[in-house]
Amino acid sequence: MLDEEVRDRLRVAGFLHLKKVFGPTELGHVEALLDPLLERFEGLPSSRAHRPDAKEGGPHLIRDLNRASVELPALKETEVYRRSRELARDLLSVRRVGCSFDHVIYKDPGAGPVDWHQDQVYKTSVPRMRSVHLWIPFHPVGRENGCMQFVEGSHRGGLKPHRSVEGTRVLGSPPEEPYTAEMDLGDVSVHLPLTVHRSLPNRSSTTRRAWILHFSRFGRWEVITPRNVVDLVSQRFWRRRSHEAVSP
Repeated sequence: MLDEEVRDRLRVAGFLHLKKVFGPTELGHVEALLDPLLERFEGLPSSRAHRPDAKEGGPHLIRDLNRASVELPALKETEVYRRSRELARDLLSVRRVGCSFDHVIYKDPGAGPVDWHQDQVYKTSVPRMRSVHLWIPFHPVGRENGCMQFVEGSHRGGLKPHRSVEGTRVLGSPPEEPYTAEMDLGDVSVHLPLTVHRSLPNRSSTTRRAWILHFSRFGRWEVITPRNVVDLVSQRFWRRRSHEAVSP
């Protein structure tokens, strides 16, 4: 069980760096499931297999597999998944949670950064996500091989304007000095939907592997909860009013 101090730190900073959450055997089990799947990445459905660094004529060095646990249901039977769900339940202070989204990112040697963004910008069906996002690496990560960086307190400023770049949504460089999450084997980072974050380039000679899990109280059913329906209606109403106000 987590104490209230940890939850407070998440609410204030917008992220956590938790030490030694998983053991090598637990992580190795998940990696053994994922590696063969990512080896056949090019043959997976394009709706799930995404290349965020894809440019015409350029190298494709980032493999991003959306909803990996749908493609490979055995992932949900692992100890890493079970304990991640328990951690999310403790952080959200609710009796049960569901996985609303997960994806796996393999950054091959030479891959560039995943630029500054907020996860909320990608979830238009849920205007106010109420979830925690776990970032689980399968090996130590640091500045050399593409660790995460977070801007403390950035979640309190709401959703910021993003621009579209090569099929992704990105922010400019934040003025604040970011926290660099250099993590040992077994460490986990947690962040909120509005926390500004990025990952650094992989300048090492090995692939950087990570599994990202989003948990919320209602999981994938969050989109049809009464609270979210009200949020969607309100958002569309104010968009229409704004459009009418600027129309000639």
